[in-house]
Amino acid sequence: MQLSPFGRFVVDALTWRVRVIADSQLAILATEGSDVKKELDSLIRKRVLEAFPMPVSLLTLESPLYSWDPAHSVEPDYGKICWQAEQRFRKCPAARHIVFHATKLAERQFGGVGGKIRQPFQLVHDLGTASVFVAHTMAHEQTDESGWTSEDILRRYFRHLNLRKIPDALIIKNDKPFSVIEFVGKDYSVSQIRRFHFYWAKKNTPYQLW
Repeated sequence: MQLSPFGRFVVDALTWRVRVIADSQLAILATEGSDVKKELDSLIRKRVLEAFPMPVSLLTLESPLYSWDPAHSVEPDYGKICWQAEQRFRKCPAARHIVFHATKLAERQFGGVGGKIRQPFQLVHDLGTASVFVAHTMAHEQTDESGWTSEDILRRYFRHLNLRKIPDALIIKNDKPFSVIEFVGKDYSVSQIRRFHFYWAKKNTPYQLW
């Protein structure tokens, strides 16, 4: 199947990197001169993408709420992280966005994971993860070089890592976890973040909470 460079980027993102992504997020990632709507309409006609409207608070993220690496000897301030995660949603009213996901045809043609949305009640969280992906991609330019690997890909293709807790994404280098990515939803609890911290700290794996 012939796709433009931007079209291939979008399909790669939705089969290997994130479950869903919104039109405004893709507009940020589009190459200069791209007609984003025309490109997305073409992918829908080719049946590799599906789209639906959704009112959602869509965050624009620039940096993690907290980053940890094995050199740290102090536990994070769990309460502060929860408060920051909740407050940012208060400043971001819901608006109508067009949300895209990959189809089973996209999975058959390009690999990865596509098809029916597996966690419909988690769409707000998944779009938050997409916001992190946008920030990460803008910083690294090429997703295939960044090693960003989605939760669904980890479940399907990286079972050999024996992960008891599957994060929103892993940065994988040389087939090993290099850094953990987790989007902190507004309903995350202190105990939830504490468990996350101790699990990855025990593995000496750096992480970012966004």
